[in-house]
Amino acid sequence: MTAPALGDTRFGPGGTVVRRGLHLGREWSDRPCRALADTGAALRPASWPGICSLAPSTCATALGTGDDADRAEP
Repeated sequence: MTAPALGDTRFGPGGTVVRRGLHLGREWSDRPCRALADTGAALRPASWPGICSLAPSTCATALGTGDDADRAEP
């Protein structure tokens, strides 16, 4: 089996997609989604209630306490 050419990969409807957020070249967050449609130029993902995702603990702490000072990295 031959791998598809770069830029030629598409997700089928209902396929699992992991959306990764990058900041300054580092992975910042990730979140699982389902592909609703993928035209090759645009991917339409969908999320559902109760999904587990990863985010920096400093952001999660700031959201929980309401104190933006908690966003600063130690």
